[in-house]
Amino acid sequence: MSTNQGEAPFALLMVKGMPYEELAVCLGAQPGTVMDPDTARETLRPSQAPGRSVLPDYAMVGETDDGWAFAIESPEAPNRSDRYAPGRDLWSKHSVVRVSDSTMDPPVINVSVDGKHDWMFWEHMTDDVEHPLTRSLVAAGGFVEDSDRVYIDDASRVTMLDVYRAVGEYYGLTLPRQAIADRRLPHAFTEPRVLGRVSKVDLDV
Repeated sequence: MSTNQGEAPFALLMVKGMPYEELAVCLGAQPGTVMDPDTARETLRPSQAPGRSVLPDYAMVGETDDGWAFAIESPEAPNRSDRYAPGRDLWSKHSVVRVSDSTMDPPVINVSVDGKHDWMFWEHMTDDVEHPLTRSLVAAGGFVEDSDRVYIDDASRVTMLDVYRAVGEYYGLTLPRQAIADRRLPHAFTEPRVLGRVSKVDLDV
């Protein structure tokens, strides 16, 4: 379940049984505004005049062969206030996987199944000690088990890629890694169409 993002910060959201167009709308896109890959590439091309192009937040969206819609966006986007608007809640009714990696702090993985919390991993640990996914991580080695938590052994060679792989195998998640790396997927602007950021150039009158 690697997104091929390298060292770039990202937030990945996956929802089971939902078309990616519907997911884009749930994230804030206007209906019918999902861009095909070629249009997105031209639209999101960096401006030739630095500071003049202030684009709304956007998400790269798609669907997996095993029935999950997904969106990849900036790690700040899930915390926007408009995400809490009526009709935007995905967690209470769906199976959802979210991975947030700012590259500044350890990644966070949060999973709900059919609207109920199922598993969480943060600060390189989980307190879902008896969960089958946790047991498989312990069995594979490289983890320390306490009574109330399981965490990555600092002396081991386990990385977050190993955790992502285990999560993908357990929940049946398979991302189109090459298409993500090449950005050959649809995109959608998800931020409200009110300019919330002003560049220095725009302030020079």
